[in-house]
Amino acid sequence: MSDEHYISQSVFIHADIQVQGFSWCKDKPKQMRLETLKKRILCKKHNSQLSEVDSAAKASLINIRDAYALFDVRGKLSERRWNIKRFQVDMLRLERWSLKTLINLNHINGWTIGDDASKPHTPPRELVEVAFGRKRFTDAKGLYSMSNGQHVIDFHEGAFSFSASTNGNQLVGGRFWLWGVPFYMSIYPDPIQENGAPMMRRRMTHWFQTWDDKRRQVKSHCVLFNYPKQ
Repeated sequence: MSDEHYISQSVFIHADIQVQGFSWCKDKPKQMRLETLKKRILCKKHNSQLSEVDSAAKASLINIRDAYALFDVRGKLSERRWNIKRFQVDMLRLERWSLKTLINLNHINGWTIGDDASKPHTPPRELVEVAFGRKRFTDAKGLYSMSNGQHVIDFHEGAFSFSASTNGNQLVGGRFWLWGVPFYMSIYPDPIQENGAPMMRRRMTHWFQTWDDKRRQVKSHCVLFNYPKQ
């Protein structure tokens, strides 16, 4: 067995993280030291199998950060045409990373995550196989991007915040703020809504547009949230 951080230290470099929604932090967020959040959960072989998920998650977050940084620069200019840049987000691997992290966090006196009441913190086989990339979700479970319709996101590279979502004593998902970017990881089989509107889990393109000298919108660059086809 090897020590595994509940939250990937390579992705979240800040010493402090913020967690809410479990029995020990139900009513308000709790600040925790990342280096203290580790446990002998997996053997070295299984830990190494998930290392590429950590790397892919970090690469996707860097791409999102760079897209917003480029908008900060280009948004101050009045060009009529831009060299279009495209930034990729690997939603499938980011989904696996988020699922792995959700399962790990729930080990800390968390909620029931499966149907076996005798092992409330033990995830169902389906979730484990998805986390390791052996299968994919076929229902509404999965990772959703939570866009607020604005270009401005409060980026803090390496920062992490999480809030668990429950139905009674059952864990059904959680909201992740990854470097300030909001996502929702659902392990509930039915479609979910946010503020009364259904959230979308599919391939999406988010365009950034600037204004030229005649106050016309000009496409600058985009973020591609990629979900490979089944």
